[in-house]
Amino acid sequence: MRSDRVIGAIDFHTAGIGMRLLTSGLGRLPGSTIADKRRWFQEHLDDLRTGLCLEPRGHRGLLIAVMTEPVTPAAHFGLFFIYPGGYYVSCGEGTIGAATVAVETGLVPRTGVETPVVIDTEAGVVETIARSDGDRVRDVTLRWTASFVALPEQVIEVEGVGEVPVDIAVGVGNVFAIVEAGHVGVSVRQDERGQRARPRAA
Repeated sequence: MRSDRVIGAIDFHTAGIGMRLLTSGLGRLPGSTIADKRRWFQEHLDDLRTGLCLEPRGHRGLLIAVMTEPVTPAAHFGLFFIYPGGYYVSCGEGTIGAATVAVETGLVPRTGVETPVVIDTEAGVVETIARSDGDRVRDVTLRWTASFVALPEQVIEVEGVGEVPVDIAVGVGNVFAIVEAGHVGVSVRQDERGQRARPRAA
């Protein structure tokens, strides 16, 4: 069998969300920032994103964290995120999972019960602490860039609903529209969680 590229990857779950961490096989990605490295990957290796994220190697709900060399002196490694539809600036649960995998596999050596793992992302430097119980990481704390409301009290037009008031917020480098559930005709109840998630995953 002939292989042009061999990729090292570890699949894992964070809070039930299936994810994958690419650990090797990409070589050194050019760029002095994580954004530079992600852009180079996007321009030159986007076929790798689709090949890994889509079936048969992936699925529509898969998020992949791509590990790179760090770009700041204190960081252990860098991360950017790919998924079937494109690229994410950052991801909290993906970062927690990557820190866990890095410590449990020895990519970052343990320093005792608490192991600091510093990660470069497009949104800035993330400081995490992985807490171990024996050979397993049991929880991870992370400290990220500040979240904030960028555009409060906006109104957008939603097809089939009409005008909806929203607050536009920035968190971990991503942009979110925060809306009251009742303004789009839904309720937030435990027994309805599957009904709400399925249509929006299509």
